[in-house]
Amino acid sequence: MRLWVRIFCALISVFLLAWLPLTSLGMNTNAHSNVSVGAHSGEVQLPIARDWSFSLMDQIIEHQWMTNTVNMTVNLRVQETGLATRSEYFTSLLDQIIDFLTDYPNEDDYWEIVNRHLTQTMLQKHPELRSLTILLEILPRPRIPYTCISTVTVTDQNQITETWQFRSPHIPVHHPARGWINVSVKYTYKPDITAQEYPDFVPIQYQISDSLMRSPEPSNSWEMLNRQLAESILAKHPTLKDVTLQLEALPTLDLPYAYVTSISMPQAQPD
Repeated sequence: MRLWVRIFCALISVFLLAWLPLTSLGMNTNAHSNVSVGAHSGEVQLPIARDWSFSLMDQIIEHQWMTNTVNMTVNLRVQETGLATRSEYFTSLLDQIIDFLTDYPNEDDYWEIVNRHLTQTMLQKHPELRSLTILLEILPRPRIPYTCISTVTVTDQNQITETWQFRSPHIPVHHPARGWINVSVKYTYKPDITAQEYPDFVPIQYQISDSLMRSPEPSNSWEMLNRQLAESILAKHPTLKDVTLQLEALPTLDLPYAYVTSISMPQAQPD
């Protein structure tokens, strides 16, 4: 009987020694599932970067000879350092952004150009940043009654992505059953665009408004019209990489529901 007890205890000990390390490994894997780690020569390195985001609402910025109300959202990937995780770091970065916009020298520059210079300058001043995205939402102004959004992303590998978006509410349309349309336009610039090649978005908005007031004919669909508008915008502006155009037909007494059509179209490739 004692021999069997000893054998049983030995088996239990072997089982525990084999099972406990596996259990600990599983716990560690779950604990770090959302943290980016790297491996080199069989060794696990500490997390090298973290993503952070902060916003500032209703900032008054004088630009283009107008008083603008601007909402800002800043997303950054920062190397894991002690300084880069303190609130003072983010406060300092935000102050630098506001100072840059307040003191920007060229009043005639489009907001896209301003944001590109801003984002590139901040990345150059902060070598601890791996990437930086700054979104500037310019609220409607008396002379330009549209909401505009410039978004620029730059990385420490010299990659840049730029988009411009504007929204035009309550555009009248020539249609037997619909009277008003909300329009949202978003396009991406080609990465090699120069400062002289940025298009003025106001003529693009006028082009869309004119097309909506002249059409669609009753036999045409909103989808067909949307495609034709997207194609014409890309054809007229070769510096655009793509365009997304959304039309929202507002409810009427006869049709008490909104109707939305959206299309995303890339720039045609040269033959």
